[in-house]
Order: sequence, then structure tokens, then C-alpha cells
Amino acid sequence: MTFYDLVALSVIQGITEFLPISSTAHLIILPHLFGFEKHGLDLDIAVHLGSLAAVSLYFWRDVGSLISGSRDVVCGRFSSDQARLLRNLTIATGPVMIIGYIFHSLSPEFMRSLSVMTATTFVFGGALFFADRQGATEKKIHDLSWPQAFVVGLWQCCALIPGTSRSGACITGLRMMGYAREDAAHFSCLMSLPVILGASCLMVANHLKTEGMVISYEMSLGAVLSFLTSFISLYALMRWLKTRNYTPFVIYRLILGCVLLLYL
Repeated sequence: MTFYDLVALSVIQGITEFLPISSTAHLIILPHLFGFEKHGLDLDIAVHLGSLAAVSLYFWRDVGSLISGSRDVVCGRFSSDQARLLRNLTIATGPVMIIGYIFHSLSPEFMRSLSVMTATTFVFGGALFFADRQGATEKKIHDLSWPQAFVVGLWQCCALIPGTSRSGACITGLRMMGYAREDAAHFSCLMSLPVILGASCLMVANHLKTEGMVISYEMSLGAVLSFLTSFISLYALMRWLKTRNYTPFVIYRLILGCVLLLYL
């Protein structure tokens, strides 16, 4: 892979990971549209770990709360705010971990086709637009009940189909339940912590089985670029949602879908 391909893929991963526009779709689409060399699993691991570090740093207080929640659960204090946050995050993560493992085992390559991504780009863009326009905005993260957390977890499973967007699916589900735009994005980002970590561990295990792993210059650069762009993108998203809505992301998805139609 050339230096410019490496930079482009790492930056795109960072920018799109937490926006409701599907990072996976972009990483699959770019080689089709611009002739980038196919990137290896080692770069996939590096850029996702970069994004994981960025969201952990940005929401460091929540990471601290999750650690405190673990301690509260061990001590039997299940009703604390920290313990309830840990409970909700665990429940919301369960469905995608189970169904994701099944998907990974089956390896449905047809799901990564341009036609599938085009369809999901349009469909879930429309779902986000509807949910954002119709949903109330009064609920906050601390209002989330465990059944609602499970429903959001089911929404997250939709993102196993490229083009859906993990963050977009979670935000859509939360907005339909009346959660504020910023809080919907906030919890969606927290849901990425176990998902990215779990996926990265699975990728590392598979990579070690087949090729072994050496931390290369390309992996290091990819991780750093992904970290920086993920953090900037995350900061911009949360600032934007303080006063604005998700419409620009819906418009972007429609434009992207139209571009993809030209390549089918």
C-alpha cells in the first residue's frame, strides 16, 4: 500500500467512525472508486484501535464511571448511577456481540457488495431523518431503562450490514424513543467502546493464527492518524448537536447513495 493510500484510508476511518454515515462502507467503497490497494487486516486493527483511544479519551469521565460501576456491582451497589450505566451498556452490547460472532463465522461476502451498501445508505439515511424529525428531545442518558438499552442493542445489530452505520442505527433508535440529539450520540459513542474492543480482539486473534503480527510503521501511522481525526470528528459532532440536528448527515448519505448508483 502506498503512503497516500495509507493516509487516506486512516483519515477516512477516523472522520467517519462516529458520524452516522458508516465508516465500514467508506473503507469498502474507496478501493472501488479510487483504485486504492486492498488494505490488510493489520491496518484494520490499527485504525480501529486509534478510534477506540480517541473515544476513550473524549469520554474519559464516562470511562471512569464504568470502572466505578464495575466496583459498585462487585460490592452489591446495583442502584448507583455508575452501576446502571454499566448495566445498560452491557445489555446494549450483548445482541451485536452474539449476532456479530455468527456473521463473522458465516462470512457473508455478498453483504459487502455495492448494491447492498447503496440500499442501506438510502434506507437508513431515511430512517435517521424520520426519527430525528419526529422524535422528542427531552430524555437524557440517565433516563435509559434496561429494556430500552436492549432495543438500542437490536438497532446496533443492523450495522452488521455495511452502509448502515453503527452510530447512525443507534442514534436512530434512541431518537425514536425520544432521547435528545446530543445524548443519543453520546450513548452511541459509549456503545462503540466494547464493540470496537471486541472486534479488534477478534481481528488480532485471527491475524495471529494466519500470519502473526509485527507492529509496523504503517500500523503506527494508521493508528495515530485515526486517533487524531476520530477525536476531531467526535469533538465537532458533539459541538454541532448542541444546537443543530442530523439533517446534514442525511443529505450526505443521499448524495453518497446517488454516487454509488452510478457505479452499480
